Amino acid sequence: MGLTASFVFMGPAASALQINDCPVPDGLIPVDDAVPMRIDRGASFLHANLEVRFALLKSAQKPTEMCWWVRARDRAGLDPMVELLLCADSLPPGIMSMLDPKTPVSTMHWQAALLSPAPVTRDGWWLLRSIGDYAEQGCASQRMAIWNTEGAPVIAGMQSVALFG
Repeated sequence: MGLTASFVFMGPAASALQINDCPVPDGLIPVDDAVPMRIDRGASFLHANLEVRFALLKSAQKPTEMCWWVRARDRAGLDPMVELLLCADSLPPGIMSMLDPKTPVSTMHWQAALLSPAPVTRDGWWLLRSIGDYAEQGCASQRMAIWNTEGAPVIAGMQSVALFG
């Protein structure tokens, strides 16, 4: 097992270019109306450290899509970037809903592009979305995004996942 990490941080800078084509998903359930994940579902580390609510209804048209509201249970003293990355790593790959729950998976590569130098959200809630777009021969790929409660994008990412079954 190994880990290589690179972090690049920057402050806001003047820019002549303004592009934002990162809308929240259609059919989004607001955090205050979202149904909490049952304590007997999902991995135990989720329940010990995070609160999770379902942000989209399951869709037969998009079986590889997952969308959750997530926040850390104990945010006191956490740097906002650490809190955001802790929450960012909580959503399983979008393809998980199509696999047997006992199928082992492992992240091979995770890339998160921060879209704000100082992301903020209401009450610690972040909207996380993953969409599996490829799965063959033991590997899968997915696109990921995170927004704050106001719908502003804060992370765009991708993940490569090894499938063992």
